[in-house]
Amino acid sequence: MEVKGCIRHKFCKNLPKCCFLFLAVFVFISILGYLDLLKLKYEEISTINLQGATTDPQKHHGFCTFQPLSSTDALEERLILDSIAWPETPLLPAPLPLNQTSDPAHSTFTILPGKREGGQWHVGDQLEVMIQIYDFQGQAKKSGGDVLIARLHNKTLGAGQPEVKESIGKSGVSGYYYQGVWRALGGIKVRQFNSPSAVNQCLKGKIVHLYGDSTIRQWFEYLNAFLPDVKEFNLYSFKQVGPFMMLDNANKFLVTYRCHGPPISFRNVPISELRYIANEIDGVTGGDNTVIVFTVGAHFNSFPIELYIRRLQSIRRAVVHLLDRAPGTLVVIRTPNLRALTLKMALTNSDWFSLQQDKVLRAIFKGLNVCLVDALEMTLAHHMPHNIHPPRPIIKNMIDVLLSYVCPQKGS
Repeated sequence: MEVKGCIRHKFCKNLPKCCFLFLAVFVFISILGYLDLLKLKYEEISTINLQGATTDPQKHHGFCTFQPLSSTDALEERLILDSIAWPETPLLPAPLPLNQTSDPAHSTFTILPGKREGGQWHVGDQLEVMIQIYDFQGQAKKSGGDVLIARLHNKTLGAGQPEVKESIGKSGVSGYYYQGVWRALGGIKVRQFNSPSAVNQCLKGKIVHLYGDSTIRQWFEYLNAFLPDVKEFNLYSFKQVGPFMMLDNANKFLVTYRCHGPPISFRNVPISELRYIANEIDGVTGGDNTVIVFTVGAHFNSFPIELYIRRLQSIRRAVVHLLDRAPGTLVVIRTPNLRALTLKMALTNSDWFSLQQDKVLRAIFKGLNVCLVDALEMTLAHHMPHNIHPPRPIIKNMIDVLLSYVCPQKGS
């Protein structure tokens, strides 16, 4: 009895260890079985994807892969990179002390006397400004390399004009504000669409597709708020991502919005809604009643410019195909604009990057039958502070430019 009791006692004492060992073996076997199941599912999915895959080399499928560049695109990329390269400057110590960099507070600008008698300026004259740049120690800078962005404005007249100076070059000015209205200096004559009825009449019978980031989503939101008769369909979409759609049944026009594919900084994006603009344009029938509007830039600002170039090349191919099959389609591009550079934002963004994007976009779409809304200069020329999401008065002017392309004034 004592022996049996001792055996029972010893068995009961080791029971937890035995149970733990049994559970460990069971879990291990279960994991092996689950891995086999995953492998089987992967093989099934791979077979399905392979069978359903397209052989179109132009179509994007993966978010983390690059299409190989053709020799023509590679040459274009090299020429563009050379054109936007930072100009050579004298060698500086590395790392350069912060107090030896340019300081706006110490720097000055002076409007030089006019060339007329008495140094006067008359309306229509070109102002000459001398800018002297100093570092944080008050020492004059001895080398270039600064991007200077300026605007001349008068709040009383609601007037403003942009100016950009980049070491050795200057951008042309596409327009100016007067009485709060953007007036283009070339191309289309900008009309005013101040009432919902004017917008409705312009968009009557049209299909308008907006693609891009939140800066183009602002246009959708503006039209949705401004037009009382449109009905927005609840597609249960994420606010930042879309897709969104609104319809005016009486005037028979449709407006849609969808965000572009990666890179994007939205936190919550369903994988099924990650769409490349090029792929979306490829799916558009097009025609005289179709308007395609897109913008790409804000989410690319902190990435290498090569990524931006290749994305635009891809979109250009889709635009060329669209205009070949439906020449009457109107394609409008909203250029990137400047943003407020807080300390946090300045770590990964700069006005220089935005200017590079502007040059790249213009170079890639040069010669194509597309229209531009110059968001960079329209935001720069306005007296309101820089903001990646321009305020309503600027958005209204951008919509006027867009609708002026859709419904140009006769004889313009």
